[in-house]
Amino acid sequence: MRILEISMSSNSTQTSLRLGNRQRQRTRKSLLSAGQKLFAEQPADSVTITDITEEAEVAKGSFYNHFVDKEAFAEAIYTAVHGELNLEIDAANSGEKDPAARIARALCLVLRHAQRHPEKLSALLSLAGRRSADAPLNDGVTADVAEGLRVGRFNGLDTKTGVLIVLSLIMETVRCILSGGFHEKTPAPALAGSVATAMLRALGTPGADAELVSRSAVEAILWSASGGSGPINSIHRT
Repeated sequence: MRILEISMSSNSTQTSLRLGNRQRQRTRKSLLSAGQKLFAEQPADSVTITDITEEAEVAKGSFYNHFVDKEAFAEAIYTAVHGELNLEIDAANSGEKDPAARIARALCLVLRHAQRHPEKLSALLSLAGRRSADAPLNDGVTADVAEGLRVGRFNGLDTKTGVLIVLSLIMETVRCILSGGFHEKTPAPALAGSVATAMLRALGTPGADAELVSRSAVEAILWSASGGSGPINSIHRT
């Protein structure tokens, strides 16, 4: 009987732990979803922990069971969104050796991601101002720019300047698109092609080559996003 009692007690404890872990995961997910929504809608500095817990419909004390402070919370959201975007870029650029093509395709992929996940990209922009260009999450861009300089695809600048050019143009293009800046008059593929061409030329790629590489990236990424029926004509928040 004693052995049976111990076994039943152990099973009950394990069940309680599983239920507790599930509840903890649900609470964390609710907090992150609420934070993403709030950071997408307003400047990060204006969002309070009270705002987050009220939006998530959880007790304020629950926040501190998962995050030390708002900075750690914001970092978790930024890392998750940026990491998801990097995985998509890495997958699409798998097998592509030309650093110029990789960077042009990355731009198109970010725009495609903005079309599919506008809230995530808006939150990313809200939080991006707190991050430096040489942050680990930007290692892919840094590697592509460095490789482009090494093989002569880019020239006339150093790696850090090149990374700043790429990140600034990508972020500002996404910002304009999400805010409805000028996409209604300029179809997304045309905008992506123009920005990609300007970006590659700023990195030192000859004009005709920059246009060709950019056009190929647009066709491969933005045309394919429409399922082969034609280009995406607009990318904006709904």
